[in-house]
Amino acid sequence: MSDPSHATCRVANSVAAPRTAPRCRSVWRENALLTLIVVHLAVRLAFLAIKPVPAVSVDVSAWYQVATELRQGRNPYVTTEILVHPPFGLQVAWAVDRIANLTGWQFPTAYFLFLVPFELSLVVLCYVILRDWQSPKAAKWIVLGGVTAQPALLFQACQHGNIDLFVGLFCVLGCAGFMAFLRSNDRWQYASACVWIGLGILVKIVPVMLAPLAFTAWRRSWRLALGGGVLLCAPLVAGLLGLAATSPWFTLERIAQYRSYSGYFGISGLLQQWQLAVDCGIEAGLRKAFPILAIEAVLFALWITWRQSNHAGGDHRWVYLLALSLILFVVTLGPGYAPQYVYWWWPLLVIASTLFGRAFMIWSVLLWLVAAVTFTVEYGFFRSHGELFSWFSQPQIRPAPWVEQLESPWGQSWLRAPLFLIQAAVLATGVIVLIRASRTDALARNQQTKTA
Repeated sequence: MSDPSHATCRVANSVAAPRTAPRCRSVWRENALLTLIVVHLAVRLAFLAIKPVPAVSVDVSAWYQVATELRQGRNPYVTTEILVHPPFGLQVAWAVDRIANLTGWQFPTAYFLFLVPFELSLVVLCYVILRDWQSPKAAKWIVLGGVTAQPALLFQACQHGNIDLFVGLFCVLGCAGFMAFLRSNDRWQYASACVWIGLGILVKIVPVMLAPLAFTAWRRSWRLALGGGVLLCAPLVAGLLGLAATSPWFTLERIAQYRSYSGYFGISGLLQQWQLAVDCGIEAGLRKAFPILAIEAVLFALWITWRQSNHAGGDHRWVYLLALSLILFVVTLGPGYAPQYVYWWWPLLVIASTLFGRAFMIWSVLLWLVAAVTFTVEYGFFRSHGELFSWFSQPQIRPAPWVEQLESPWGQSWLRAPLFLIQAAVLATGVIVLIRASRTDALARNQQTKTA
């Protein structure tokens, strides 16, 4: 009989069993982590040094307008239509504007330099989490390849400049907290996990899809689970109450009713190019059906959580895969899309990519390649994204005709079609892994019984 502490599972094909807490604490003294930090910072700062300052997305210009309104004593929720999310982004714009005034930097430069340390903290967090299963060298290369060397994330942090980075950071912190709670039954870990997910909801509403993870405490203490629900909602409620006290009611309605742009990605984008689907109402019907699909996804997550959480201690890596599947479900099958949404789920993909078997890893690598090409084209040529490449050539009043065609809804939908298909494949593979793992009480127990 093999030693279960070093066994690998057919479903969760890891390098080693979870390491102990003292071993995890020694992570901070590893040379691999120091190398990762230095290389990541060097790549980001070098890109900012080379990139022309005007090469920024329209979102950076929008945040500058928000900061200008705040500086002049006006409420951007009232005077502009830019803010359609809870007030986290408003606070970031205020902070960046203060940094720009103190340092003399231009607003875009201050914004990107503000984001870089938070992205670096996310990189370190991914490394520390992966060290539960990987050697220092393997964890370093996974994070370097998955985050630092991924053009999609480079453009998000240094050219697009939106707050979606914080969604990914808070989601990963929340998942790490839930996993720590399942291993140790520490209520403080559970409470912190709920707070982190709540902060993610404060940034943008989408992390509410991770609320089923709070159900991990139900079998152990229903009072603790109810308290976790309160902590999930507290940041959003506090933010909206403050907004309600200073803004008209229609601003809250705008936040509640906001939907991303449709017709540029995935099913909605491809169907809108098919006139018959528009005339017959197929595309509109699918858009209306999405809330029902979202409810079914939440019920599925509750079932997985109920099945898997009845096991104290052990290996609960399924938390990361379930969170990835829920966020990827919204981005891939939802009616709206924006390129910055990649930071909602990409850190979870980097963590999960090597933990759930060869098929999942292969799809993750394919997704890395397709995302790298797709985002390089978008941020290199699209005017709304900053058209980086055009700043290194002769300035033109109008872009090339093929760029204009690519910027159209038709062009964007077909450019992103491979990305949509690979994302859907990763989502389907992750769901299959979760269903197979749910045949036992927990993935950790499956790991032991399969190899006993």
